[in-house]
Amino acid sequence: MTKQQLLLHFPELRQIPDEKLQQVCAHFQNAPDWLLDHFIVKTLPANTVFIREGQSAHHVFFIANGYVKAIDYRILGVEYDFIHFNDVYAMGAMEILMDLTKYRTTLKTINRCTVIQIPREHYEQWLMSDVDALRNESRLMGKYLLEQGRLAREYLFLPGPERLAELWVQKYQKYATNGILYINESRQQLANETGFGIKTVNRAVKSLTEAGLITRQERGITVNHEQYQSLKKLIHTIVAPESE
Repeated sequence: MTKQQLLLHFPELRQIPDEKLQQVCAHFQNAPDWLLDHFIVKTLPANTVFIREGQSAHHVFFIANGYVKAIDYRILGVEYDFIHFNDVYAMGAMEILMDLTKYRTTLKTINRCTVIQIPREHYEQWLMSDVDALRNESRLMGKYLLEQGRLAREYLFLPGPERLAELWVQKYQKYATNGILYINESRQQLANETGFGIKTVNRAVKSLTEAGLITRQERGITVNHEQYQSLKKLIHTIVAPESE
C-alpha cells in the first residue's frame, strides 16, 4: 500500500502531518489492496471515548493524527491515566493476538484526532495470512507490554517528586517542542496520571519547583532541556538507567 494509494482513497489524510502519514504508510506497506477497501477515516473530537473496556472488540483503530490516553477505572472507581499514545499504533490488535473478544482497555482522545477504523475480522485476516505483518504486530505489542511492566514496577518505588519527574521525562521525550515541554494539566489530571492524591501532587510540584527542576508559570509548567536532564538524574538516584 503506497502513499499515493492511501491519499487517492482518502484525500482528507492530506491534512495530517507528513511524519504521521509516513508512519501509516510504513505500517501498511505490505498490506494487500483489498484491506484498503475496509478503511474508515473518522474525525473524533477531544475527550471522546472510542474504545471502552468490556465492550466487544469489533474494530482496530489507528490514530493518524492527535493524542490518545489509556484509562483504568478499576481501582476504587478512580480515573487513572496510565499511558499516552502519539505514534501510529494498532489499538485493538492486542485483543486479536491474545484471542480476546472484549477490549481490555478504555481509550479516550486528548485532542481532536483523525482515526482510521478497520473491522477486526479483516485486520485479523491480513495478520494471519502475512507472517511479516504478524511478527511486526507482535514486536510492537511486546514492546508496549515491556514498557508498561517496567514503568509499573518503577512506580512502586518512586515517591511523589520522583514519580512526577518520571511522568514529565516521558512527556518531554514525546511532546517537547524546540527543547521545551509545556504542561497545562490540572492538578487533578496529574493525580490521575500518577495515582497520587492532589495534596501529594501539590507537594511534589512545590518540591520540584524549589529545586529548579521545573518552572511554574501563570498558565502551567515548563521543562527545558537542562531541567529534563536533571529530572532524569533525580529518577536515577532510585532507578538505574536502562542498558542499551
